[in-house]
Amino acid sequence: MAHSGTFWSHDQAMEVAADTPNLYLETARVPVFEVSLSVRQWGRRR
Repeated sequence: MAHSGTFWSHDQAMEVAADTPNLYLETARVPVFEVSLSVRQWGRRR
């Protein structure tokens, strides 16, 4: 998912990723605190 759902939808992107094991959250132009949330929940490979 480009930009991990953009700046305003990161929480929704995380919810969708929870139900979609083959969804990868791309992190270009994503604030570092949102990247760290994603890494903590999904690991660095996802």
